Amino acid sequence: MPFSLDPISLGKLRGVHPDLIRVVQRCAENAALPFTFGVSEGLRTLQQQKLDVAAGKSQTMNSRHLDGHAVDLVVLVHGQITWSWPPYYVLADAMRQASVDTRIPLVWGGVWNREMADYTKPAAAESAQYVSDWHAAHPDGKSAFTDGPHFELPRDKYLSGAYTPGIRTA
Repeated sequence: MPFSLDPISLGKLRGVHPDLIRVVQRCAENAALPFTFGVSEGLRTLQQQKLDVAAGKSQTMNSRHLDGHAVDLVVLVHGQITWSWPPYYVLADAMRQASVDTRIPLVWGGVWNREMADYTKPAAAESAQYVSDWHAAHPDGKSAFTDGPHFELPRDKYLSGAYTPGIRTA
């Protein structure tokens, strides 16, 4: 059932690039999902990024979260966050459709090497296959880092530092 983002999620979008906010809102309004989702994090401070890298939650100090070009979405099942991959494939497909609908390019943390609009079909099975292919192409394991909750604007179209978060973005 379509729904609007709750005030807590809207607050977590403060400082996020307006194009990325439009994609998230489009997904929230139009996706018929078997679960709800929320925003766990948008703009991140340098201090938080350092902590996330130290804890293994992030792999880089060059995160798109640092300049408002990334957002992490969490799947809620019976009000609880789940980290199980299958719902994130479904959420990725809904975000893919929102990206196509808004004509705003998007990269998913499940598959870093392609824009979501390049998927050939919006089935959750295709997202699962892309993740599997990504891991197969990176047998060392470390470079195969996948992040199901993560969505970002592509670096080649949205340069880092090109957007300065304002006081009001949502």
